[in-house]
Amino acid sequence: MPLILSSPLDEETIDDLLYYARTGDKESLETDLTSFAAKDSTKPLLLVQAAVDPVTGNSLAHYACANAHKEILAYICGLDADSAPKSAITTILTLPNSSGNTPLHYAAMNGHLDLVKFLLDTLKSSASEQEQSAYLSRKNDAGHDATYEAESAAKEDVVNFLLAAMDEADMGMEAKAGADVEDDDVDADAENGSSSVQVVAEGVNDMNVSKDD
Repeated sequence: MPLILSSPLDEETIDDLLYYARTGDKESLETDLTSFAAKDSTKPLLLVQAAVDPVTGNSLAHYACANAHKEILAYICGLDADSAPKSAITTILTLPNSSGNTPLHYAAMNGHLDLVKFLLDTLKSSASEQEQSAYLSRKNDAGHDATYEAESAAKEDVVNFLLAAMDEADMGMEAKAGADVEDDDVDADAENGSSSVQVVAEGVNDMNVSKDD
């Protein structure tokens, strides 16, 4: 669903916000977002969603992850935490650019393990196990997921962490699927048990047992 603002961000404003994220200028980013949000009567987090380079498709999260600016990413993810929908954070963190690279791809290929951990920890509270697993295995236009990019860049610590995270997400999905199956079995047993009791009761009534017999 496209973002609709009462006063859309112009190209110069987007460039400024992206520059702050790329250079790690949190103070300027916070000042401008607060000012623009007040002017447009909207939420800073929605402005972050709108601040995407029209050519490269890079967002604030892409630049923060590529340049190891964890404080920028933490600031973005903390915006309007109590009032903004969790889906907004998920959209920002999983958005692919024009080459299909997500912020996770950039953090992984540059060996920024702390950014990789932050991304995945944040997604755990805003996305389902299925969404997390899909994000970890998402491929860019070259057909590479974040783990492949980290491996190609010889970022072994990132590779090991991502592989473990993929296993954890897959196990979480399997556990949830198993729990759903067990719930279905319990419901089925309850229905069958109820039917059996009803049949027995009907059978006893049909026998018409009395002491006189």
